[in-house]
Amino acid sequence: MSLQFRIIEIVCAVARLGSFSKAAEELYISQPALSQYIQRAESELGYPLFVREKGSCTPTQAGKILAQKGGFLLQYRDDLLRDMAVAASLPSDVVRFGMANGYTQRYFSDTIQGILEYDPHIHLVPVEDYTNHLIGMMHRHEVDIILAPIPPKIPGMCSRLLRRETLFMAVPDGHPANDLAVCENGEMYIDLVEAVKYPFVMVKDAARFTDFCDFFFKEAGVSPTVVFQPDNWTACDLMVAAGVGLSLLPIVTAESSQNSNHYYRVKTRYPDYRILTISYLEDQPLTDTMKRVVKQIERMFGDDLVGKKLEDLDYPLSIYSV
Repeated sequence: MSLQFRIIEIVCAVARLGSFSKAAEELYISQPALSQYIQRAESELGYPLFVREKGSCTPTQAGKILAQKGGFLLQYRDDLLRDMAVAASLPSDVVRFGMANGYTQRYFSDTIQGILEYDPHIHLVPVEDYTNHLIGMMHRHEVDIILAPIPPKIPGMCSRLLRRETLFMAVPDGHPANDLAVCENGEMYIDLVEAVKYPFVMVKDAARFTDFCDFFFKEAGVSPTVVFQPDNWTACDLMVAAGVGLSLLPIVTAESSQNSNHYYRVKTRYPDYRILTISYLEDQPLTDTMKRVVKQIERMFGDDLVGKKLEDLDYPLSIYSV
């Protein structure tokens, strides 16, 4: 068997921390994925690396040797990569940071400023594209981290929850649809069933967001009359302001809008939000720089979802149809 650096890194962390869950948290992967790495290594080696006990684990003699000597290998690897980067005159603190279309205007300047204040040596390379494209780029190792409302359980990816991305219905000022709004628990809502009698302006080819909106129309048993399809949310918002129609928009657009539109929650029996995540490949170790970026982004959002798991939310994954 050829031991991969990822396995060695995992074994070293588990041996040092004495816990699968603590090691998974430190390495930014899920505990089930970490357990699978260990089990696969033990199966290929033919002997155990850890003795599992309730709430803790202890390395076997073989596990101790791997953790001890593997630590030297990891240090040698890091030194080698650093020396190669210096020799090639490449910055070692570069993070290729992908953001879903529509999120750059709202988040990127604050994110850049916050990260640079936290660590001025970090160099972020921004990449903006549709979420589906960013996921493909990540699997091709063209981006390191993605900020987007990605379904939290995509195979091969680890996603840390940041905030709820609420869906809003945009209605022009003075439009009769404003009369449909009702107040519930201090929030103003509009029912999709009543709203579809008016024309809609819906963003074109926004992939996951389009599917997200289609889910709610389908569950309500209605189909909107779409009179125009701009290619971005800002254009949709402008057309609503011009009286072309109503629109479904994410909170990121409603929060940054300079128009006179009114924004209402969508009344539905399902959660009316997607989950904004910071995501990366599960089988690719995060560099120290990437870890600092992830930690700083979590500090910046500080929402009630940071540090929580999907299971804590009782969130139906059927909303993410792709």
